Amino acid sequence: MGSVRLYGATSGYLELQAPDVAPDSTLVLPSDSLQPGLVHLHTESFSAVSSVSVDDVFSSTYDNYRIAISASSSGSTTIGLRFRSSGTDTSSGYATERIYGYDANMGAQYISNTQLWLTGNDIANEPALMSIDLANPYLAQHTLASNFATGSNSTTITFVNLTTTRLRNSVSYDGFSINSSPSTITGTLRVYGYRNS
Repeated sequence: MGSVRLYGATSGYLELQAPDVAPDSTLVLPSDSLQPGLVHLHTESFSAVSSVSVDDVFSSTYDNYRIAISASSSGSTTIGLRFRSSGTDTSSGYATERIYGYDANMGAQYISNTQLWLTGNDIANEPALMSIDLANPYLAQHTLASNFATGSNSTTITFVNLTTTRLRNSVSYDGFSINSSPSTITGTLRVYGYRNS
């Protein structure tokens, strides 16, 4: 392996030579502009549960977040998300617009519900992927969310579910729960923060 050069803003460079034996240390670059834009905050694995909660993951450090979920269910089920504050779920104020498709069928609906709708009851036994972007969950103002879910089950080859949700509560939330009904779910979720600058 050769060397690595870090060039200055106007002139010169710092050259790093690869050692013969790798040291037990990490190189941290000082320039803030070189840090990643998406920062991993939390991973949670779960097995055969109807609900999984994540607390103290939203903070003033980030305004926006992404939650990535890979999950399969024990049977036909609906999966949703509720925001949490101080360990308590919020189960009112959600307004969701949903566009969905399966096989050759397409549809749309408005849902005023007790949670952010991630999938309809089209998930069953096979894995599903969900990607949720959140705006301002920690700020005491309306929270916005967009979700893309896709997967398959034993009767439907593929489904797609697009939702946008507004939580009409001016509350600061520090966490969330994922809920499945009537079947249980198994999988992994990861939470990332979008760097503000």
